[in-house]
Amino acid sequence: MMIPRRRFLHLAAGAAALQACEVQSLQQAAAQSVATGPREVPPRLLPVPDTVSPQMQAIIARPVNPRFNLTPTTTAEWKTIVDEAARTVVAALPRIREALGVAAEPTMIAGVKAFLVTPESIPRASASARRFQSGQSG
Repeated sequence: MMIPRRRFLHLAAGAAALQACEVQSLQQAAAQSVATGPREVPPRLLPVPDTVSPQMQAIIARPVNPRFNLTPTTTAEWKTIVDEAARTVVAALPRIREALGVAAEPTMIAGVKAFLVTPESIPRASASARRFQSGQSG
């Protein structure tokens, strides 16, 4: 399909004018835009979902830790926060091991500190599980 030269020139001029208008409108929009930064969201209550277990509902309903949004500015402040968190976890470990019925012993694996966690008792497999594991069927 052949476009007459005159028609082509009209289309080319229109495209150039359209592009110039578009650039100009984008520049105006950029000049009018508000400075970027965090948006302030009005506070609101978030309900505890009823689609989770009661145990998870209890965890979700707990008050927010006041330190959750803390941003330390120095290395010393970071180390203080990490040490406090570590003390809390280390204090809870004996109760957790007892509740889970496991023993933990420190070890080194390929030069990396690790822990071997061993259950205090391992239940015997039932007869049907032993048959399944040996390849026998019911």
